Amino acid sequence: MTETTGREKVDLPPLQLTSLVSLYAKALDSLAKRPVLGDRGAAATVRRLDHDFRSLKLRRDDAVATVARAAQLDRWSQEFLDGHPEADVLHLGCGLDRRVERLPVAVGRDWYDVDLPETVDLCRRLFAPLPGHQWLARSVTDPDWQEILPARPSVLVVAEALTMFLDEQSMRALVEGVVARYPHGCLLFDAYTPLAVQTMRKHPTFQAVGTGPTWGIDDARAFEQWAPGLTYDREWYLVGSRHIFRMPPLSILISGVMYLHPGLRRYSRLVRLTW
Repeated sequence: MTETTGREKVDLPPLQLTSLVSLYAKALDSLAKRPVLGDRGAAATVRRLDHDFRSLKLRRDDAVATVARAAQLDRWSQEFLDGHPEADVLHLGCGLDRRVERLPVAVGRDWYDVDLPETVDLCRRLFAPLPGHQWLARSVTDPDWQEILPARPSVLVVAEALTMFLDEQSMRALVEGVVARYPHGCLLFDAYTPLAVQTMRKHPTFQAVGTGPTWGIDDARAFEQWAPGLTYDREWYLVGSRHIFRMPPLSILISGVMYLHPGLRRYSRLVRLTW
């Protein structure tokens, strides 16, 4: 990973502090003997930041869940981009993640990392620009943020650890916007059930950063009603991942029980939509 020198002070509002949770999980994974994601750049970024990451109260099972989801999003992203060499990438709520460096197929492609101004400012101090890569300091809930992007025939939209912090109206506007703007595309994102959202609000990590998730959905097929041509493609369930066995024994047991129940299986999953 290309770095500049010096340590950067982290001064982010609560919602944007959640990006440090994902970063720290990926950094810890990169130091493991058999990493899931193997993002060594995450560990380098953690070393660059003047922040007490222990204050995030990240548990082992949550760290495993984070990197398992990221690895699956990377696989889906690589799969779509391999088949669509002309596609742009919108990486929404990018935080301090460097998916643009993890995916070989991203090199030289028009790639937009989108996040709020404070996070983008920190990114610009930490990372050198790459060919085809741009940061957009905008909220995805702004009604006109997509208008500054060039029109392309296809797009990959990746939203990791973002949509649960929106509300249904904002999520619907986001989906409608990208589907209307691009003739063909793929949208990848985390999804949680309303029960999961209620439970996660009490999680020590969210209490530590001072915010929590706000929106969940039970049936991801409902997205097909949101925009013409939008199709539910598939889901990936965290409790069905082989990486669950890296968690503590009690978490493994709970995951096995949850997988047997269709409603609980959807508690935490990734959704892939196409059009």
